[in-house]
Amino acid sequence: MSIIKTAIIILPIVLAMIVGLTFLQVYLSKKESKIPGLILPSIFFILSVFYSVPNFQNALNFSFSPGAFFASVMILLVCNAPTIIYVLIYLHLRNKINKASEINKMNVQDLD
Repeated sequence: MSIIKTAIIILPIVLAMIVGLTFLQVYLSKKESKIPGLILPSIFFILSVFYSVPNFQNALNFSFSPGAFFASVMILLVCNAPTIIYVLIYLHLRNKINKASEINKMNVQDLD
């Protein structure tokens, strides 16, 4: 199978997974408890660390070079992109929830 055919098959699957995980993150972040919204960022952070640690070990153990170390840092940053995105979604939605809660408290105080 050619690369183009493989990409045509895999790309929609990957995009569907990204969209699905983003909707899941929004749903979990809107929960009353704070913990569910931190599940996906935590999972992606752990996965990125497991993926990046061998690169750092290779860069440091065999022969240290700034280029290899910089490449390892870049791999860590790229692997943490979903973590950063999901944390930003979480913080944005929690901020909206907190503002709505404060407005409700002020409205209750106004009624008293």
